[in-house]
Amino acid sequence: MKNLRSFLFVSFFVFQTPEVFAIDSVSDREAIVSPRTKKFFKSNSAKQWLSLGGNRTSTEDSRTSQLTARYLYQSYSFINELNFLNENRYSNLGSAPGKRYLVKKSELYDFSISSKARLFGSENYATSYHRTIYDDLSKYYRDSMTAIGFGRMFLDDKIEFDTSIGYHDVLAYGYEVNVIPSIRINFKITDRLTFNQRGYWFIDHESTDNQLKTSLVYRIGPKLSFEIRHSFDQRRYEDDAKREVVNQESKSITIGLVFDLE
Repeated sequence: MKNLRSFLFVSFFVFQTPEVFAIDSVSDREAIVSPRTKKFFKSNSAKQWLSLGGNRTSTEDSRTSQLTARYLYQSYSFINELNFLNENRYSNLGSAPGKRYLVKKSELYDFSISSKARLFGSENYATSYHRTIYDDLSKYYRDSMTAIGFGRMFLDDKIEFDTSIGYHDVLAYGYEVNVIPSIRINFKITDRLTFNQRGYWFIDHESTDNQLKTSLVYRIGPKLSFEIRHSFDQRRYEDDAKREVVNQESKSITIGLVFDLE
C-alpha cells in the first residue's frame, strides 16, 4: 500500500476572496476528478482495499449516526472505487417532565462509484463516475451526478489529460451539463526535485469553475521532503438577479515539510 504522507506547516501565506454559491462545491467537484489521479500499476499485479466504519454522537438536543464503506481495486488495466455513506440526524422537538422528544431530520444515503480503464493495453483510457445522494427529508430529495470521458497518458504516464461530459440533476432544482477537462503532471526535474500539477475545469453555458494546484517537491532525505505549493480556484458565473458576470478567485501559497511514514 502507498506510504502515508503528513504535511508540517513551517510558514504560511494566504490571499483569498469569499466563496460564492454554486450547485457544486469544491469538494463535490474534486470528488469527480480525484479518482483519476490514481495511476495504473506497471505490472500485472492487482491490489484490493476494503474499509468499513461507523460512529454515533449525541447531545441533549441532537443525535447523529453514520455508517461508511469504501472499496478500491487497482491493477494494470482497471481502477475501481466505491464509496457509501448512510447518515441519520435527529433534533430535539421539545421536552416534558422526564421525557425528551427527538425527531428525525435527515436520512441520507450517499453512494458513488468511479472507474478508470486502460483501453486495449494502450496509453488511452476511459473514465466514468456516478454519485447519487438521496434524502427524502431534504427539500432537494435526490441529487445525482454522472460523468463519462476519455483520456491519454504521455511520456510514460508522467502526463495525463482527459475530458468528460457530466450531467448533474437535482430534483426540484434543475439540471446542468458540464464539459470537464482535467490534467495531471508528475515530472522529475532532477533526482531530488519533482514538479507536480493538477488542474480541472467545469464548463457549462452559464459558468466556468476551475482549479489549479502546482507544487515543487525537493527530497532532502529518504523520508523527508521540502514542498512549495500554490493553489488557484476561480468561479465565473452569470448572476441572473443582477444581470452581470461575477468572477471570484481564491489563491494560496503554502510552504512546508513532507514526511513519508511507512
